[in-house]
Amino acid sequence: LFGAFLRGRALRSIPWALFPLALASACSGMQGMQEKTGISGCANLSVLIDTELADDEDWRALCVRRKKAQTRADELAAGAEMLPADRNLFRELEDMARQESRLKKKVYPRIFSAVKTAAKRSKIDFVLSMDDGLLYADSRYDITGEVLQELKTIRARSDPLVR
Repeated sequence: LFGAFLRGRALRSIPWALFPLALASACSGMQGMQEKTGISGCANLSVLIDTELADDEDWRALCVRRKKAQTRADELAAGAEMLPADRNLFRELEDMARQESRLKKKVYPRIFSAVKTAAKRSKIDFVLSMDDGLLYADSRYDITGEVLQELKTIRARSDPLVR
């Protein structure tokens, strides 16, 4: 999801649980840097999205429909009797998820631009989302080249023709 924003950066798809380890590794493994630790901040992406879409009529209607459908899905999961009207419930939830994604994509560029500007102004190297992982990473922490070199080394060692 945020890969488009961080395209070309090694940190673009780090799961939240692994981020502290990856951050420590990236910060300690960089050579030629005066500063070996990155400063991080966080932002609540859900709040940013909801705020940006607050005036969007389609977003508000979708939130109401989704809440109602999710409540019914939860009731069914808890053992409620399925009614004929519930037959398309899960398909509707999937359609709503697609609509939600489409609406969010409209505001992502603005949000990411604001995050990047706020991070640079505050001299923050990494911005984490409270709900989705990494939102921004200063490019000086990009270790893609080093990782590619290491992968090449590993492939060479495991290649049966090289042994």
